[in-house]
Amino acid sequence: MKAVRYPNEDKIKDRKNVAPLEDFKKEFHVGNKADKGLAVDKALEQRENRIVQKRNKLAAERIQSSFRAYISNRRLVDEQKAILEKRLSDLMVVSKLLAKQNQSFCPPPSLVSLLLNQMLFVMHSRPRKRKNRESKSGIVEFQYFSMISKYLVESDAKIIARVIEFAVIPGLLSSDRNLDPSPVWIQSAEGKLKLIKLMRLCIYLISARQGSSSVRSDMKKESVASKLAADEDAMRVVYKMILTIIGRDETEPEVGAFCRKLFFSSLGHADHPITIGRRPIREENLDLISLLRTFLLFPSGMKINVIPRNVDSLREKSISAPDRSRADGFFNMISNIALERDDAYIKSRLFAEIFTVPLLTWRLQQRTIDSIVGKGGEDENAVNPPCITFLDAFLKFHEGKDLFDISGLLPFDDVPITICPSPPMLSLCANMSQLGTTCPLIYDIEKIHINVNVAIAYFKFMSLLVENTPLGSFSSRESEIGWIEEGSRVSPVVISSIVRDQCKILLTEDFVRKIFRIALDFDPTDVDQILGQKDERDMKIEEELKIIQTESVLSVAAKEAMIDHSTGFWKKSKWAKNLSKKLTSFLPGSKKVSRSNDLRKEFQLSTSGLSRNQTTQSCEDMNIERKLINKIQRQELLFCLTRTYAIIVSRWGGYARDIINTSATAPATKVMERLDSSIIPVLNVLCFSTSYLKISWALIQSNDILKKDLCEMVDVKKRPFPIRATNLFASSHKGEIDISKNTGSAFLLLLLSSLAHSLIVTDDVELHDLEAPLPKHQILRCVLLLKSIVHRACCFDVNVKDFNESNHVGLSLINLSAKILRDLYDRSSRRLLCPPKLWLIDDLMDSEIRKCKTYEDYWDILNHPILRVCPFFLSFKLRLKLFDRLTTTNRESVQGRNDGHSFRPGVHINIMRGRLIEDGLTHLNKLRSNLRQRLIVQYVNSAGAAEVGLDAGGLFKEFWSDLSNQSFNPHWALFRETEDGFLYPNPSSNTAHGSDDIVLFEFLGRILGKAIYENITIKPQFAHFFLSYLRGDYNFLHMLPDLSTMDKTLYNNLMFLKTYDGDAKDLCLTFAVSKDDFGSNEEISLISGGENIEVTNLNKHRYIEMVAKYYVCDRIKDQSEAFRRGLWDVIEKKWLQIFNEPELQVVISGPNDGSIDIEDMKANTKLVGGYTVFDTNINRFWRVVKSFNGKQRAQLLRFVTSCERPPPLGFASMNPPFTIQRIPFINDDQLPTASTCFNILKLPAYTSEKILRDRLLYSIQSCSGFELT
Repeated sequence: MKAVRYPNEDKIKDRKNVAPLEDFKKEFHVGNKADKGLAVDKALEQRENRIVQKRNKLAAERIQSSFRAYISNRRLVDEQKAILEKRLSDLMVVSKLLAKQNQSFCPPPSLVSLLLNQMLFVMHSRPRKRKNRESKSGIVEFQYFSMISKYLVESDAKIIARVIEFAVIPGLLSSDRNLDPSPVWIQSAEGKLKLIKLMRLCIYLISARQGSSSVRSDMKKESVASKLAADEDAMRVVYKMILTIIGRDETEPEVGAFCRKLFFSSLGHADHPITIGRRPIREENLDLISLLRTFLLFPSGMKINVIPRNVDSLREKSISAPDRSRADGFFNMISNIALERDDAYIKSRLFAEIFTVPLLTWRLQQRTIDSIVGKGGEDENAVNPPCITFLDAFLKFHEGKDLFDISGLLPFDDVPITICPSPPMLSLCANMSQLGTTCPLIYDIEKIHINVNVAIAYFKFMSLLVENTPLGSFSSRESEIGWIEEGSRVSPVVISSIVRDQCKILLTEDFVRKIFRIALDFDPTDVDQILGQKDERDMKIEEELKIIQTESVLSVAAKEAMIDHSTGFWKKSKWAKNLSKKLTSFLPGSKKVSRSNDLRKEFQLSTSGLSRNQTTQSCEDMNIERKLINKIQRQELLFCLTRTYAIIVSRWGGYARDIINTSATAPATKVMERLDSSIIPVLNVLCFSTSYLKISWALIQSNDILKKDLCEMVDVKKRPFPIRATNLFASSHKGEIDISKNTGSAFLLLLLSSLAHSLIVTDDVELHDLEAPLPKHQILRCVLLLKSIVHRACCFDVNVKDFNESNHVGLSLINLSAKILRDLYDRSSRRLLCPPKLWLIDDLMDSEIRKCKTYEDYWDILNHPILRVCPFFLSFKLRLKLFDRLTTTNRESVQGRNDGHSFRPGVHINIMRGRLIEDGLTHLNKLRSNLRQRLIVQYVNSAGAAEVGLDAGGLFKEFWSDLSNQSFNPHWALFRETEDGFLYPNPSSNTAHGSDDIVLFEFLGRILGKAIYENITIKPQFAHFFLSYLRGDYNFLHMLPDLSTMDKTLYNNLMFLKTYDGDAKDLCLTFAVSKDDFGSNEEISLISGGENIEVTNLNKHRYIEMVAKYYVCDRIKDQSEAFRRGLWDVIEKKWLQIFNEPELQVVISGPNDGSIDIEDMKANTKLVGGYTVFDTNINRFWRVVKSFNGKQRAQLLRFVTSCERPPPLGFASMNPPFTIQRIPFINDDQLPTASTCFNILKLPAYTSEKILRDRLLYSIQSCSGFELT
């Protein structure tokens, strides 16, 4: 086919820029579309071929040109390199020859400049711009390193080192200024650039990582940086060069200033930038600290996994050996620069940026870590270790700033949490924990003494860190530090477990024990003297306790129900008034002292050891003075330790819950909701391995600072902000951390946490007889202090509306105070710890309760913080009145008023006297919560005929009393009796009653609930632990004391095992118990496979706890829960929780012995029908009743009221009141009658006292219904 020639083909060929396809189609137009379209396609194909050929030609030309340039450049570099090596060789020969003659050779500046120019030419390639700081491979690069040649080899390292060692350094060290080349360099732009290039090359060799520097693709060689890392001599030369040129302030201040700005770029930032001529150099410069931080963060050069995932607590895997060696030299160089110069800025930056690198102590060699903590020196106690020096500089540099927000002073944005799951604050806390536990000046297990000043500075700063560090720092569980979005999912970033473990070394038992024992080195005689002192108040309390200790706790509770503490002794007694005074009367020796920032001045008011008198004596002997200063320092160390660990306990102890003010905002600092297991070793040490409890409580009572602070805390006028806002924030004062604020609160917080922990394992014998953990009178003083704290928090602080913030320290103080008070009050309910009045606060909530009218009002009162936290601050009688009004107002709202006209329709039930339980279960159990309705009882006889009499309340009370007495009879096999006659659920009830036993227990719970609801006192007396179940807050820490009431033989056997000195294996016990149900034996495993697990000395304590738990809790769990469900169907749980166990028993059955106080009965009896108090027949009646025995008095009360036990509040609370009505006299054969619905005794006017007695006894003992009516 003949080729078609286009008209503009020549023009097209001549064009340099070929037109696009669309333009070409427009220029060539043909008529025949089919033929011409084919020609166009072929023309386009040819055009494209010509374009490709042209591009290939141009590319070939460029490659050839580049290769020729490369060959020429490399030839020139090699030639210059050979010349440089020859000159260096000659220079080294001259230097060595002179050195043999003890002479030094310093080359002239011209020769130095010549050698330096040649070296820089050889080591640098042509500049190439890089837009990105991070390469596609993820290797961290820097713009100023792009100038350095990519083709450096091993021999280049030696050249660099020789030029620096034999040419540059001699001139810098020369005393002859004319031989120093550096002043000449900084006089010109060219010289400055030369110096910058030299420094850049030195820093590159130090910071370049193994594999990060490029090599030729056809050469499998390590980079020069990698080779240099192994050449320690060359590395030392580079370090010496940098150290020498920076430290030229005295000889050449301009050179030193220029280099410091160059190596610490922020010094030349903004106000005084480094310039070359008129052009400022880039701001990144050669910042040594930033480069070291980057090197330590990314030792592999890859910006991934700052903390390797496979590190697994192996130090070697965190960084390679060559990189660790280079990091060591780099760090030591900067550290030496910082330590040799009085420059707080460099030290501060070094501390803030390097000590926040994760796993710092793993990324440096051990010898470097030893030097940081001051280990291995000639005199380890002479000066501060470098870590403390850097810390002091950091604090001084940031003087005046808010140290509470210390995280704002640390680098936070350079590494994302996705590749480094350890933020700077956490890393700093971990590193300082590691350094502190390895520093011989702070902690050395082989030494007895430490440098107290260093330890004080360390723990002051640690108190700042633990306040601000993330919650996961000391947690035993995984904790997130942030969340990242991955598409539609949001995933947590979990804190590194390795860093978390490094933090928790601060909580190890060995460290805590050693450091606290050093701080608690007080004279035990002084401590015992303070704790053993008893004042008049303590003696009076002991006398009162001796009087009532002969009575049971139930008897004491019953008497308290009859005592009105709002008048009488509490206001008249002088010593009782002192109990309600402020803390100044509780803390002996209190006097006003001025707050000082220097704690040492205040310590002198209360120390030598703990005695203030010794400090006032003249210290003529210098040894005595040194000992005094040492003790003062130890007290200050104790203050710092207490503050640090108080913050830790408050954040991770699970106590920082707001139990009072539910509307308050949550603490700004995150806290643990439950006690973390990592805190338990600290509490164990404080409670059982040191004397912290006794010494801290003695200090609180003798140190003026602590007393003053605690006095202010409980005084609303002196400290208007609420206790829940109490914090331990530190401040900066003259470059030092000031921890003088709320020192008493810190001591009290750690004391209370230790006391609460100690009470867990302290039994009643130890508390009462062995005076553990504190003497009993000191425990009572502690009760008074804690009462003041809780009282203020509940009654005053809740009304502070302008200050609604909370802090974990204040919340922990309140929570711990309430917890300890409840625990001690619970113990006092078993065995009296103090007179009941000691727990009370005079006239507390009395007016508020009197103002209530409706059930809703009384229900709101129950939500008052006092009644939720410590209801025992109110007298038992006042709480009984509140309970009575709760049940009465609720009953009236459900049933109507008992005035004869307002009753609502009730539930009618027919009861046969011989089938009380069966008929009651049939008619009543299905009512559940509707059992609060009025029940109308109709008795029927055995023939099915209804008895005479209408129920207006009396028949129901009679039926319920009889039903209760029968239901709780142990012979019915639903309950068992303890050796003291108290009832608890029968573990074998299922064997006796089958599957119906749970239904029966629910029914019995409703029986008890209905009796309480209707204010019917019944006879059953329940075991202490079962009453705890009914309240819904059983304390499992009291299982062993409860077991002693259930089975004393088993309890004694367990105590024998607990104190057994021999091998527990000799007793042949296993983790299994035998279950005896009416003769059938069954072995129950306490744990999985327990029958095959032998009891040893190691696990015997666990065995004791599990046996106690099985007998007291597990085997009666189903019965107790069923009974409680039935009880709570009728009685609200919150109603019961305002009483302790003995008080609840009084609510159920009145006085434990059922005795009737005739004087109380007489004082509250209503006389109607013509009787008066002066009537002869009435006087005869009271003489007869007084002559009755206890059983006859109970029969009389049952005859009149259908209940044989008086109300808990006495006859004054009986409604309707006990009434004696005169009826027309017929003859002496007439019998007294009663209207039990209205508690009326209808008594004829008998002619003699003997006849009255005989007729009255016949009536009350006949057990008749309406037959005698």
